[in-house]
Amino acid sequence: MKKLLVFITILTCLLSLLNVCNASSQEKGYTKEVIIINDTNAYASCVQLIMRLKGMLEPYLPDNVAVEWTSIASSADIRDAVVANRVDVASMAVPLVIAALENQMPMVVISGTAGSPAYLYSKNSEITSFQDIKSNTRISILSRGSAYHLAFLADCKTYFGDILIYDNNLIIAPNAEVLASLAHTSEFDCAILSLPSTIKANEIDGLTIIEDFTPILLDYNLTSYFVTNEKFYKENPVLIEAFRKATCDAVVFINSHTAEAALLLGKAYDVDPVYVEEALLTCPPRVEVSGYDRIADLMYEAGILSETPVKFIDLSYYNEIPKADE
Repeated sequence: MKKLLVFITILTCLLSLLNVCNASSQEKGYTKEVIIINDTNAYASCVQLIMRLKGMLEPYLPDNVAVEWTSIASSADIRDAVVANRVDVASMAVPLVIAALENQMPMVVISGTAGSPAYLYSKNSEITSFQDIKSNTRISILSRGSAYHLAFLADCKTYFGDILIYDNNLIIAPNAEVLASLAHTSEFDCAILSLPSTIKANEIDGLTIIEDFTPILLDYNLTSYFVTNEKFYKENPVLIEAFRKATCDAVVFINSHTAEAALLLGKAYDVDPVYVEEALLTCPPRVEVSGYDRIADLMYEAGILSETPVKFIDLSYYNEIPKADE
């Protein structure tokens, strides 16, 4: 009996101590001593890669908080990791973030980040412009619901007045497989590609750019957002603020020292820095969010969203999101 009482007393003390520690951490503005950030090792993660290479986050973190980097590549896996609190901060394409929020996933938008130019290539000599697309044209794309998919749909609306007129022409395929096919077969008439796939695409005989999606991407701000889990956001305001400051530093560095940033990124991605610099100058990263409602409405019109989307102004923590004048 005495041993049981001692055990209960020890357990009570430990629980009390744990509660005190948690309360103390919450008073400090954070409950975690490691912030886990995803870097896909792809161009879309260029802001967090610069942040990592230049050590921009650590000076803003409390002394006892460390940074852990992961490299989840799949968009769905990134989303699931954020929702499940396995990753604290990640970048995701805007349409994927909107879809997650519409499905009531516990996700919070922190800020904007990077985007990338994209182009429609043609291997078919009879297709020399966007207007030449026919009902039997085979067009490869890496994924549906992506920024590039939305850009294609927006162009369909502009050229033909029908957002879905050629949506069924899209064939989902990995870029490496598509590039090999474009070089050696006629399996695809066209392909929607972005950096670094555009580098190899430009070297393929008979493959030409027939549409530049970059103006549409910039007009809608179809880029990416930094996101986090709602629980992490609520419990770790100090870490969120540190990440925001580091993001601003990385974006300022990229936009003011573009050639230097391109050298760092080109080395990391094993890509000629010339191509990286061109992409950064064409689509400069930005922390401000804009175009949210236009993108959401486009997704709804395309049937990607089944219900009228929530307005940007009605998002949780709307007032804390950096915004651009529209």
